[in-house]
Amino acid sequence: TGRAIVSNCHEVVCQMMVDRGLTVLQRAGTELELMAAIDAGKPTVRAASDPDDDPHTLVFFDAERTGIGKVRSLRERYGGCRILIVNVDGPTAFTKRDVAKDFDVEFWFISELLFNRTRHELVPRHRRLSTEEAARVARQRCILDHQWPMMLASDMQARWMLFRPGDIVEMARRGLAHESGLYYRKVVA
Repeated sequence: TGRAIVSNCHEVVCQMMVDRGLTVLQRAGTELELMAAIDAGKPTVRAASDPDDDPHTLVFFDAERTGIGKVRSLRERYGGCRILIVNVDGPTAFTKRDVAKDFDVEFWFISELLFNRTRHELVPRHRRLSTEEAARVARQRCILDHQWPMMLASDMQARWMLFRPGDIVEMARRGLAHESGLYYRKVVA
């Protein structure tokens, strides 16, 4: 049923927050609480880097196509927080264009959150390198800044892990379809 799908997506979003290194501070515990929060337009998940911090990531499930009015209203009400909106239809074209350069709002389709792609055995583990680690790898492999292999910021893994343009990502492949080893990519817009 629709409720079961939304409930499953809610669980996957919580896993996404943990994969991003966040602590889930509050979440709808039962299917009824989840549906009540959605109907009331309240966040279904609150997450932060540190359990003692105020939440800086809020997750909303939206029953309708997300318009700019809704996004502006959420920004006003929850200023300073990253807002993640999940729905079936996504944002309107104008909304998508308006928030394209802002990194404080994310849109996810329910179809993208039916399962946690990062837990699949064929998906290599991805992690963002620190500036020092990236410089060390560049020196070891004699890579100039413009020579890094690329990963699009729109790539599902980049979106999932919240990689930004300019980040250097390490991928640890486990020798099934490819040779085992560490591979690197630079995230580009």
